[in-house]
Amino acid sequence: MLHILFSLTLGIILFLGGMKVMQTGLYTLAGDRLKLEIVRFTRTPFRGLVTGTIFTALLQSSSAVSVITIGLTHAQLLSFRQTIGIILGANIGTTFTTQLIAINIGQIAYPLFIIGCTLLLIPKKSIRFSGLSITGFGCILIAMNVMQSIAIPLQKTSFFTQTIPHLSEHLVYGLLLGTGLTALIHSSSGVTALTMGFMNEHLFPLTTAIAIILGSNVGTCISA
Repeated sequence: MLHILFSLTLGIILFLGGMKVMQTGLYTLAGDRLKLEIVRFTRTPFRGLVTGTIFTALLQSSSAVSVITIGLTHAQLLSFRQTIGIILGANIGTTFTTQLIAINIGQIAYPLFIIGCTLLLIPKKSIRFSGLSITGFGCILIAMNVMQSIAIPLQKTSFFTQTIPHLSEHLVYGLLLGTGLTALIHSSSGVTALTMGFMNEHLFPLTTAIAIILGSNVGTCISA
């Protein structure tokens, strides 16, 4: 059981760390140009929706895009009408990493990590921060592999055999679990990735996974 807890903790730390590293690299590459591009491409709510989706998918942080949007609104560079589309798009864009994970490209995790680390050695700023982003994404995929690796040993524990039936029969427990985990680790993406990893190994049914992910969205509000 200690081995499972250690692997789970390591996987979560790697995932959250990878998200932060990738976000730092992409945000540094974008710089102040990001603010100008947001103003430029958000003339209508629909364009704001598309822009919010794209920039959040690139930065992997709906919070960063939301904070920038609020700042631009306070500076009267964006209207309230424009911000609605951007914020909605930001919530769509934040699912980008988990969509890639669903494609099951974990086998390229270590090559990506090595390539990213190699690019960090190059002095040119744009290449170095591109390497930082690639390294972060590699960490995310490695984290998914680690969390999926505990699925089989977890199935053999008494905790699993006693808990999962309750989650399957009472979806409110899954909702509460998703809420609690997200409030604890401050990352709905992390909880979603963990849930997807367990789903890939058929640890629990789709209905339970949906309840946990809905709970993670509630937990995001608690974190805020």
